[in-house]
Amino acid sequence: MQNIIIYILAFIVIALVSGNNLPACTGSLITSNIMSRKKGILLTIIGYSVGLILEGNYLKTGFLSIMPVNSYLLSSIVLFTALIVFLVAHKTKVPQSLSITMSMAIFGLDLAIGANPDAMFIALMVFVWFASSIFAVLLSYATMKYSYKTMNDRNVWKSIQYMKLLLIVVSFFTAFTLGANTLGFVYALMPGQPGASYALAVSIIGIILGSVFLSKRELSLMGSGIVAMRYLNSTISQAVSAVFVEAATIFGIPLSNTQIYVSSIYGSTMGYKMHFAQGKAILLILRSWVFLAALSMAIGYVTAVLIA
Repeated sequence: MQNIIIYILAFIVIALVSGNNLPACTGSLITSNIMSRKKGILLTIIGYSVGLILEGNYLKTGFLSIMPVNSYLLSSIVLFTALIVFLVAHKTKVPQSLSITMSMAIFGLDLAIGANPDAMFIALMVFVWFASSIFAVLLSYATMKYSYKTMNDRNVWKSIQYMKLLLIVVSFFTAFTLGANTLGFVYALMPGQPGASYALAVSIIGIILGSVFLSKRELSLMGSGIVAMRYLNSTISQAVSAVFVEAATIFGIPLSNTQIYVSSIYGSTMGYKMHFAQGKAILLILRSWVFLAALSMAIGYVTAVLIA
């Protein structure tokens, strides 16, 4: 019965995260009409699922490092906190980071119960969060400048056709890394790991339902609110974010796809001759991350104090 409750909470969280983060994967394909909404969602579902199946267990090491004391009750608190935060994020149409949400909830829980997490790993994780955002901005900016200059010397229409195909590939890779890292973080918390087929089935069903029914509101913001996405800066932004997240996954470090994606968008639009980034939308997302991260830690701490 206890495991069933955890699976239900994990299912809801995975569904919310899948819908909430879908625009960071195929939002550019859908809003630029390279793919229909249905095909874009299907591509994302496949990417999520393949990433989770192939690399979902990589986050187990990182999870154990920041949450050395675990039980049915503590796992439920973490998932309940993530659920509350993502309901708020979905309501406000702001893409939110599960990696940050769950990590901060676990930090609050660790403080409440006096747990002793791996301080070196936590320091490394926080360093990666900040450093990857900075490097994503710089790398996207440099790549954009180089690519824009290179494309000016080639046939424009042929370049656009290649760019569309590349954007499809990169979008799939972005979904793959999100499935491996972000959804893998939830998967690592589910009982019976590694290798429980029912846990994987619950996760994939959550991916499908969340992607289909819970992504429409966020698509409107990521597709046009942050930046009027062009093929080139869309491709660069997603490629950079996917590379950073995949590298973090290999080392078992939870890293936010949306955090790196927004950083990459900012860097790529800085490298464009015309700036399409809308500062208000980006500031809204940054404020939301800070507020919801603090809220996650507070909920995790207070809930653990009251019932753990």
